[in-house]
Amino acid sequence: RADRTRVLEILKAADKIVKDRYGTKMLVVFWDAESRAAYDAPRAQWLRDGFKLAGIATISTSRLTSPLHDAKYYIAGDGHPSAAGYAVVAKAIAGYCPGLNCLMPR
Repeated sequence: RADRTRVLEILKAADKIVKDRYGTKMLVVFWDAESRAAYDAPRAQWLRDGFKLAGIATISTSRLTSPLHDAKYYIAGDGHPSAAGYAVVAKAIAGYCPGLNCLMPR
C-alpha cells in the first residue's frame, strides 16, 4: 500500500507541475490490459479511485474498444508495449481529447 500511495503522490505532484508550467491537465495512460490485469485488479482500482479523487484524467487500456490482450501489442520477450500497442493508445487519446484544449482547466 505504501508503494501505491507513493505512486499516487508522485503523479499528483507531476499533475501540479504540468498545470503550473503548461496551463493544462495531465492525462495518465493506465496500462492495465495484460496477463497480470486480474492479479493487479485491486491495486489498479485503488489507483483509479485515487486519480479520480485527485482530478487526474486517465485512460485505461483494459477499457479500450480493442483491449490490448494480443501478443502483437507487446515486445516479444520484453513485455513493454510495441509500436502497435502505442498506436492503439494514441488513437484512444485522440478520441478522448479531439481538440487541443480538451484538458485545459475550466
